[in-house]
Formats: sequence, C-alpha cells, structure tokens
Amino acid sequence: MALRFAMALCAVTALQGCGAGAYVVYDGSRQASKPVIGQVLAEGNPGIAQDQAADCIIKGMKWTEIIALGTSDSRSPTAAYRSKVAEVKTRKGVPECLAAVPVTG
Repeated sequence: MALRFAMALCAVTALQGCGAGAYVVYDGSRQASKPVIGQVLAEGNPGIAQDQAADCIIKGMKWTEIIALGTSDSRSPTAAYRSKVAEVKTRKGVPECLAAVPVTG
C-alpha cells in the first residue's frame, strides 16, 4: 500500500515538470494494469487476445485513469476495473479497435 501511494505521489509530482519521471510512472502503471484489463475483457469474450484487447482499452484511457488503475492495490479484476473497462469500451475509436482484435477458439 505504501509503495502504491508513493508511486501515485511521485506521479503527481513528476507530471508537474519532470518528463522522464512522469513517463516511468505512466509506463509502470500501464504495465501493471494491462493484465487485469485483459482478464476483464476475457470474462465477456473468452478467447480474445488479451494483450491486444487491453491495448485498445489503454489507448482509450486518460493518463490519470491509467495511473489510478496501475497504482491500485488490486492485481485481479475488481468492480472498479470492470466499471472503468465498460466505460472506456464506449469511447471514440475503442469499439473499432476491439473489433479488430483476434479471437481464438
């Protein structure tokens, strides 16, 4: 919990002027949230290429949303993740991106 709080604090501080620090926090948050977003998408669409589908959702998110999910304590699908993914799925460009993601099986 303390580490996640420190990352969030660093994100806020870094985004105010330190580009490299901000990118590190953003990228770390993106990588931390990507597998969980993929799991949420797979719940409703078994066989979907989770990494590619998660990329579609992440592209549709604001940087603050990515950092909020990436610095949360959860590494498994929660109501907050499901709600955010459902919201982002309706944003401009995201449905088209998801439609292009391959589904196997």
